[in-house]
Amino acid sequence: MSSFSHEFAGIGRNQSLLDKSRESIVPPLVEAFATALGRFDDALFDRAERAGNSQGAFLDGMRELRRRQEIGGRYRDHLVKAWRSLDRGSRFRWKMP
Repeated sequence: MSSFSHEFAGIGRNQSLLDKSRESIVPPLVEAFATALGRFDDALFDRAERAGNSQGAFLDGMRELRRRQEIGGRYRDHLVKAWRSLDRGSRFRWKMP
């Protein structure tokens, strides 16, 4: 089986269009992800108020989401790395930290 880079390298490649696409796509994705994290925090707070004895699990989740800057940064880094792979014409392999 041929690799992604072999199949698509240089075929109809327009670097300027790829750059413009990245500039118009990555920032809104990062912003949408940050917004979603904020909504998750609100939802966890609401659920924690009604959870009774299992409130701790929701509060733990909220504490983790307080690291939004770090989580959002890692998401942004992931998108940038994936886009660089696209620029190079290679397959991006995501690795768990």
